[in-house]
Amino acid sequence: MFTFLGSKYGEQLTGSDMIMRDNIICCNRRLTYNPEALGSRFVHDHNVYYFTNGGYMGSTVLDPTEKIADPQFIDPSKTNFRQQPGGPATTGADEILYNYDLDGVAIIQNQPVSIGAYQYR
Repeated sequence: MFTFLGSKYGEQLTGSDMIMRDNIICCNRRLTYNPEALGSRFVHDHNVYYFTNGGYMGSTVLDPTEKIADPQFIDPSKTNFRQQPGGPATTGADEILYNYDLDGVAIIQNQPVSIGAYQYR
């Protein structure tokens, strides 16, 4: 899913940063290849990972704020990626970067914020 390339495996890339925060990531293969290329500039936190059909993290180590769990989407087969009650991502986001989710629902300051693209209501 994410491949970080240098001139040789394990070599750190210069001038490259990646921040992956407050996402629900579903993957059916290895999630990362060679994240060591970014070293400490690969920041990932407050994410929920869901692996199907043999998917796995690769060499990336989970941050204490992350978890591997079924996100409990309402109906992904019909592209309804809103969350069911009690899902692992209904709260737990780190930062509020937007005022609205993809449905146009206001994200209220000083209240629990959902991980992912849709605010749990």
